[in-house]
Order: sequence, then C-alpha cells, then structure tokens
Amino acid sequence: MLAQHTCQDIFLMNLVLQMYGKCGSIADAKSTFDAMERTNVFSWNIMIAAYAQNGHYKEAIVLFWEMRCPPSRITFINVLTACAGLGDLAELEANIHERARGIGLDTDLATMNSLITMYGNCGSSERSWAIFSSMDIKDVISWNAMIGSFSQCGEFQRAMELSRVMDLEGVRFVGVTFVLVLGACGLNDESPRDRELLHDRVMDSGYQDNPVVGSALLSMHGRSGELDRAVEVFERLGDPGLATYNAMLTQYVQHGRAMEALDLFKRMKRSAMKPNKVTLINLVEACS
Repeated sequence: MLAQHTCQDIFLMNLVLQMYGKCGSIADAKSTFDAMERTNVFSWNIMIAAYAQNGHYKEAIVLFWEMRCPPSRITFINVLTACAGLGDLAELEANIHERARGIGLDTDLATMNSLITMYGNCGSSERSWAIFSSMDIKDVISWNAMIGSFSQCGEFQRAMELSRVMDLEGVRFVGVTFVLVLGACGLNDESPRDRELLHDRVMDSGYQDNPVVGSALLSMHGRSGELDRAVEVFERLGDPGLATYNAMLTQYVQHGRAMEALDLFKRMKRSAMKPNKVTLINLVEACS
C-alpha cells in the first residue's frame, strides 16, 4: 500500500514538474524537483528537458551528471539537446557520447539520429557523417539529420548530393526534407534547371500548400535572384502565416524592393496578422 502511494505521489509530482517546464517556469520546476523526497528516471528526464528546452543548457548537463539513477534513451536525447545549445563539442564527444556508448545506446536509432544532429550543431559534420555511415538501419529522420548537419556546417553541396542519394535509395521526402533541401539549394548556387526540378517536385509532393515548405520554396527562388518566382509561390499559398509573410518581406528587402515590402506589410496588417521582431527588422531595412 505504501509503495502504491509513493508511486502515485511521484507520478503526480512529475506531472507538476512537466507543467512548470512547458510553461517555462524553471525556478518553480527546480523548487518542486528539489522538494521531492523520491524521484525516478522520469523525474530527472523531465527536469533535464525543462532546462534544455528553456535555454538552460549548462544546468541540464550538470543535472545529468548528478543523476541518482541509470539514464534512459530519453535522458541522452535531452542532454544532447543541451550540448547542441551550448555548442559544447568537447563535452559531447569526450563524455556524453562515450557514456551512451557504454550502456549500449550506440545502436539505438533515435539516439544516433540525435547525435548526428548534435554534432552538426556543434560544427562537426565529419563526426555526424561517421555516425551516419556506420548505421546499419536508417530512417527518414537519419537522412534529414545528416542533410541538416551538412547545411548547419555550411556544406550545402554535400547536403544536395546526399539528398540525391536519399532519392536513389527510395527514401520518401517528407516536409522537413523539403525544407532542408530547399534551404541548401538556395545557398548552393544550383543551376536553374535543378531549381525548377526541385520546384516541380514540391508542387507534386502534397506539401505545396504547407506554409513552412512554401516559405522555404519562395526563399530558395529569392536567394537565387528569381523574385518573380518567389512572388508566384507566395500568392499561391491561400492563407500565408506570419513566417511566410516574413519570408516574402525578406526577399523584397534583399532585392531592394522597398515599396513592395511596405505594401505587403499593409496587406499583412489588413489580415490582422501581428508583426514580430523579424517583421520589424525587415521594415526598418526597407525604410533605410
């Protein structure tokens, strides 16, 4: 009976911890965590995740090393997020990756995918590639993580080449894949033919009306000097959100089309869309 009550108490306190973490109330989460007489791996995972997801990366890593129970796969995914936020390659490579390997997570797909992403965020695409190349089983997340890692490190040509290999391997592109590949394409000076092939592929993919994919597509055209094509994509999106408006504003500003940028902002206001920091930066640049 006592054990049952204890489990219920931990479960309820973990829910409170999770609520504070999701609300960004880190001080309240930490006070609750410190006051808990008993904790389990879920308690530690929730607290580490709360730190990592709210930008308290160093605290997340410190708490990881203070754990009083064996870490789980989720623990490592959370602490890897913290390492990436800090850009702390030394901590990631020498300690946390080694610890994950020591408990057999070097064959766990989700952990390996996280490591690929985190090494890329820390500026080490070669370590990402070493992990990716060693994996016997890869899913679409693995491919996306590696393409993203190359792009994060400024290796847009390698990102594009890997996307072609992914295609040849028969791995179906999802929305995230298109966003990553469109971003790399716009920064890699691809040929007009290659851009049109990618454009057509997006149009036939079922993701053409997705606002995030649409924003990436118009940004690709804009970065490649094809402003008219960017406008076509924008106008085709029936209900553009704030991110899409900002992407189009950015392209107008970068092409020196201040009047069009201001007209688009007026249109945005008429649609009751509230501007954010990116919007205001674009407006300042348009007016300068």
